[in-house]
Amino acid sequence: MTFFPRSERREEDIFPAPPGVAPDPSTDPAAGRDTKAISIEVAQANDVASMARLHAEFLPHGFFVELGPRFLRTFHRTFIHSPFGIAFVARGTSNERLGMIVGTTDNAAHYRWLLRKRWLPLAASGLASLLVRPRLGVRFFRTRVMRYLRGMRRNLAQERPSETSEKNGAVAVLAHVAVDPAARGRGVGAALVRRFEEAVRAAGTRKASLVTFAAEEGAGPFYEALGWHRTAERADHDGREIAYYERQFVDNA
Repeated sequence: MTFFPRSERREEDIFPAPPGVAPDPSTDPAAGRDTKAISIEVAQANDVASMARLHAEFLPHGFFVELGPRFLRTFHRTFIHSPFGIAFVARGTSNERLGMIVGTTDNAAHYRWLLRKRWLPLAASGLASLLVRPRLGVRFFRTRVMRYLRGMRRNLAQERPSETSEKNGAVAVLAHVAVDPAARGRGVGAALVRRFEEAVRAAGTRKASLVTFAAEEGAGPFYEALGWHRTAERADHDGREIAYYERQFVDNA
């Protein structure tokens, strides 16, 4: 359910979707809120259902959400299993999932891995959803199927990536972050983004990118307070204005 900048080899041609970055933009992530009662942990298989629920409930826009919970669960599993995936959950004192974040340390390598290792279950789940949602199927074939096929051909033609990030030119992508409204104002969103950034640094990747809505419903101020820089703005495939953000990690050079 990721939407990617054109400059990053047009991975949106494989899996285009509106931006999935919607923490609480009304809070100041730099305010140093107490998050001692919250733990940020690597997501496991038993977290997938909660991650899909958080995604569907608090990031309701987007084509992938319309495909239903089964597809979302399959989609989130790819970030857990990929050697280039990032997946964290925020847990409260009662082990409840308060938020989640998924992304990649090397976006191009992640999607090459996905096409070779997880394409069949993801495609089967998507097709099953389209068969019971005929109007959505028509929209898929009218607006997306050719981009998917072009992207698949291009990525399958690439050499098989190594199991570590391809540091030269690699770009990480923060794909989706969602926080339960009951936990907002406690620094959960900021803590999740920081853990994502730590994973990117550990992989040796020098640049990360994300997209969010450009209008008020977007989370631009939230990311700017965390050190992300707005680089561009354009309309997405559904005509909505999208803002692009980047974060450089020069100490990885």
